[in-house]
Amino acid sequence: MVFSSDLADKVQDCGDHLLVSRGEVTERIPLTNLRSVEVDSDGEVMTLHFVKSTAFSRKIAFSPVASLRLNPFREHPLVEDLMDRVHAARL
Repeated sequence: MVFSSDLADKVQDCGDHLLVSRGEVTERIPLTNLRSVEVDSDGEVMTLHFVKSTAFSRKIAFSPVASLRLNPFREHPLVEDLMDRVHAARL
């Protein structure tokens, strides 16, 4: 279970890295440090899991900007895009 106080204030996609902020803490996290992305069943909370520990530990949850999901059984498009870019960055 994720509480609203556990959520990142902001997760900004900067191309080759993510800029993550929660409270007074902001960290630049390279895409190569992203291990996986998990989305809750209603798509309202995403959890980023990291390879190496960050200022936010090995995971951070956030509420993504709403996106149109016509098929709730299909993977969230943001997850697909991020993981494709993570794999490309590791090559």
